[in-house]
Amino acid sequence: MTNSSQYFLNIFVASIFFTSQLLSHPAFAQLPSLGGVQQMSPGAEYFAGRVEGKSLIKVNLVGGVRSPGVYYIPVDTNLAELLAYAGGTVEGAALDNIRVRSLLGGKWEFRSYDFVRLSEEPLGFPTVRQGDIIQIDIYKDNLPRTALWVGIISAVTSLTFALINYNKDR
Repeated sequence: MTNSSQYFLNIFVASIFFTSQLLSHPAFAQLPSLGGVQQMSPGAEYFAGRVEGKSLIKVNLVGGVRSPGVYYIPVDTNLAELLAYAGGTVEGAALDNIRVRSLLGGKWEFRSYDFVRLSEEPLGFPTVRQGDIIQIDIYKDNLPRTALWVGIISAVTSLTFALINYNKDR
């Protein structure tokens, strides 16, 4: 075996070792499948904040809250109260981009809110409306997944170069 073949073989072995170390890291246990599809639990229905004499409205809350689902809440419930009814937000919830969709007059209206800014404003939080769909995304740490792919690609590349050099030496 020539020096260049030995060099590429060493790189290949190091790449495999690096990838195996990454895969054993606890962060990988928290990632969804490599296909990127994350199964959601079926939605639940909740009756929250009942107040005698007030009508209940139906809203859908999806994403980064502890208890996503369909909520029946008093007519004048604001966004902060709804999140409290849902048990609060989960770690990584994108509170800087809470999206609300409302069907008004047969047309969809889209709004986006920054929860932190709303908490600092004198007007406070907006009131949710009948039929609103409130979506809170969850930020994911892509560093472990990126490191995995870098390891796999470097291993395949190293193997390819080792095979090319091996065939040159014959």
